[in-house]
Amino acid sequence: VRGASALILGATFKEDVSDMRNTRVTEVVQELENNEVNVNVYDPFVGSGELQKYNMHGIKNPFGSKEKFDAVVLAVPHRMFLDMPPEAYVGLMRNGGKPAVFVDIKGVHRDAGAKSNVLYWSL
Repeated sequence: VRGASALILGATFKEDVSDMRNTRVTEVVQELENNEVNVNVYDPFVGSGELQKYNMHGIKNPFGSKEKFDAVVLAVPHRMFLDMPPEAYVGLMRNGGKPAVFVDIKGVHRDAGAKSNVLYWSL
Protein backbone atom coordinates (compact mmCIF):
# COMPACT_ATOMS: atom_id res chain seq x y z
CA VAL A 1 0.00 0.00 0.00
CA ARG A 2 2.92 2.33 0.67
CA GLY A 3 3.37 4.88 -2.08
CA ALA A 4 -0.01 4.14 -3.67
CA SER A 5 -2.27 6.99 -4.70
CA ALA A 6 -5.93 7.20 -3.73
CA LEU A 7 -8.74 9.50 -4.74
CA ILE A 8 -11.57 10.08 -2.28
CA LEU A 9 -14.79 11.27 -3.92
CA GLY A 10 -17.02 13.16 -1.51
CA ALA A 11 -16.01 14.56 1.87
CA THR A 12 -19.14 16.03 3.44
CA PHE A 13 -21.13 14.37 6.20
CA LYS A 14 -23.95 13.45 3.80
CA GLU A 15 -24.96 13.65 0.16
CA ASP A 16 -25.50 16.92 -1.73
CA VAL A 17 -24.60 19.33 1.08
CA SER A 18 -21.50 21.40 1.81
CA ASP A 19 -21.45 20.75 5.57
CA MET A 20 -18.18 19.16 6.69
CA ARG A 21 -19.07 18.96 10.39
CA ASN A 22 -19.07 15.41 11.74
CA THR A 23 -17.79 13.91 8.49
CA ARG A 24 -16.25 10.45 8.86
CA VAL A 25 -14.19 10.91 5.70
CA THR A 26 -11.44 12.57 7.77
CA GLU A 27 -10.90 9.21 9.50
CA VAL A 28 -10.60 7.38 6.17
CA VAL A 29 -8.08 9.93 4.89
CA GLN A 30 -6.06 9.75 8.12
CA GLU A 31 -5.96 5.95 8.08
CA LEU A 32 -4.78 5.86 4.47
CA GLU A 33 -2.13 8.51 5.14
CA ASN A 34 -0.95 6.57 8.21
CA ASN A 35 -0.27 3.72 5.77
CA GLU A 36 1.72 6.05 3.49
CA VAL A 37 -0.93 6.35 0.79
CA ASN A 38 -0.95 9.63 -1.13
CA VAL A 39 -4.55 10.83 -0.74
CA ASN A 40 -6.38 13.40 -2.87
CA VAL A 41 -9.96 14.47 -2.20
CA TYR A 42 -12.58 15.88 -4.56
CA ASP A 43 -15.96 17.12 -3.42
CA PRO A 44 -18.05 19.30 -5.76
CA PHE A 45 -19.65 21.02 -2.76
CA VAL A 46 -16.45 21.91 -0.89
CA GLY A 47 -13.51 24.06 -1.96
CA SER A 48 -9.90 23.06 -1.40
CA GLY A 49 -9.49 25.72 1.31
CA GLU A 50 -12.27 24.18 3.37
CA LEU A 51 -10.83 20.70 2.83
CA GLN A 52 -7.46 21.91 4.12
CA LYS A 53 -9.12 22.90 7.40
CA TYR A 54 -9.84 19.18 7.81
CA ASN A 55 -6.30 18.14 6.79
CA MET A 56 -7.39 16.94 3.35
CA HIS A 57 -5.61 17.69 0.08
CA GLY A 58 -8.30 18.92 -2.30
CA ILE A 59 -8.02 18.70 -6.08
CA LYS A 60 -10.09 20.01 -8.98
CA ASN A 61 -12.61 17.81 -10.75
CA PRO A 62 -10.58 14.71 -11.68
CA PHE A 63 -13.00 13.40 -14.30
CA GLY A 64 -11.44 14.05 -17.68
CA SER A 65 -8.02 14.85 -16.21
CA LYS A 66 -4.93 12.83 -17.02
CA GLU A 67 -4.10 11.97 -13.42
CA LYS A 68 -4.69 8.31 -12.54
CA PHE A 69 -5.00 6.62 -9.15
CA ASP A 70 -4.35 3.17 -7.70
CA ALA A 71 -7.59 3.36 -5.74
CA VAL A 72 -10.80 5.36 -5.99
CA VAL A 73 -13.06 5.61 -2.94
CA LEU A 74 -16.63 6.79 -3.49
CA ALA A 75 -17.15 7.96 0.08
CA VAL A 76 -20.15 10.29 -0.30
CA PRO A 77 -22.39 9.56 -3.31
CA HIS A 78 -23.41 13.07 -4.32
CA ARG A 79 -25.94 13.23 -7.20
CA MET A 80 -23.09 14.20 -9.55
CA PHE A 81 -21.34 10.91 -8.77
CA LEU A 82 -24.53 8.86 -9.05
CA ASP A 83 -25.15 10.22 -12.54
CA MET A 84 -21.77 9.02 -13.81
CA PRO A 85 -21.42 5.65 -15.52
CA PRO A 86 -19.03 3.04 -14.08
CA GLU A 87 -16.65 3.72 -16.97
CA ALA A 88 -16.03 7.21 -15.57
CA TYR A 89 -14.63 5.69 -12.37
CA VAL A 90 -12.58 3.11 -14.25
CA GLY A 91 -11.12 6.00 -16.28
CA LEU A 92 -9.69 7.47 -13.07
CA MET A 93 -7.69 4.33 -12.31
CA ARG A 94 -4.23 3.26 -13.37
CA ASN A 95 -4.25 0.59 -16.01
CA GLY A 96 -1.06 -1.22 -15.05
CA GLY A 97 -0.23 -4.83 -14.32
CA LYS A 98 -2.02 -5.01 -10.99
CA PRO A 99 -5.73 -4.28 -10.62
CA ALA A 100 -6.92 -0.92 -9.36
CA VAL A 101 -9.31 -0.79 -6.41
CA PHE A 102 -12.76 0.81 -6.44
CA VAL A 103 -14.26 1.22 -2.97
CA ASP A 104 -17.95 2.08 -3.19
CA ILE A 105 -18.88 2.66 0.46
CA LYS A 106 -22.66 2.64 -0.02
CA GLY A 107 -22.76 0.22 -2.97
CA VAL A 108 -24.34 2.62 -5.45
CA HIS A 109 -22.24 1.45 -8.42
CA ARG A 110 -22.12 -2.32 -7.93
CA ASP A 111 -21.86 -2.87 -11.69
CA ALA A 112 -18.38 -1.29 -11.63
CA GLY A 113 -17.18 -4.55 -10.12
CA ALA A 114 -17.83 -6.30 -13.44
CA LYS A 115 -15.09 -4.27 -15.12
CA SER A 116 -11.89 -6.15 -15.83
CA ASN A 117 -8.79 -5.40 -13.79
CA VAL A 118 -10.79 -3.58 -11.09
CA LEU A 119 -11.19 -4.92 -7.57
CA TYR A 120 -14.59 -3.78 -6.27
CA TRP A 121 -15.42 -3.46 -2.58
CA SER A 122 -18.52 -2.19 -0.80
CA LEU A 123 -20.15 -2.40 2.62
